[in-house]
Amino acid sequence: MSMVEQIPVETYLHRKNIDFKVVPHAETYTTLTEARAVGIPSEEVLKAVLLRLSDGYAVAVVPGSRRLDLRLIREVTTDHHASLASEDEIAVAFPDFVLGALPPIPGVLGVRGFVDPTVFDHDLVAFAAGIATESVVANPRTLFWGEDVLVYPISKEPEDEKYWRLEW
Repeated sequence: MSMVEQIPVETYLHRKNIDFKVVPHAETYTTLTEARAVGIPSEEVLKAVLLRLSDGYAVAVVPGSRRLDLRLIREVTTDHHASLASEDEIAVAFPDFVLGALPPIPGVLGVRGFVDPTVFDHDLVAFAAGIATESVVANPRTLFWGEDVLVYPISKEPEDEKYWRLEW
């Protein structure tokens, strides 16, 4: 369970004096549909993945176009039992946020974070703000400045596309 009071993303960003824009859109539950709704490429949408570690939870942040690599997470955390948190665990630990719309900001969640360096390849990124009908757009360098994060390669390109893409 989160040990800190969860505050709304917008309130947190205002307190940190971070410039951001809220983009309302139709209900979305994946980074791909969020990217379409916001009108940007999926690599500019951040995916927040809650991890279960031996000493609590952490959030892994990767671009929506990439896949989290648990082998790399276990390497960086030195926790050989690191795994993805279940939907039930997420719902219990973070009841203020809609499932599938967990914000990628460790300070909002009260956990530490791991951020893939490819997140910083863009001047602006979008991410879920805890609800499924709006995204926040901000500069990733200012977004993660002062956060409890370790920047480390934790993602890879999806491999299955080359096997499953049908082109006519």
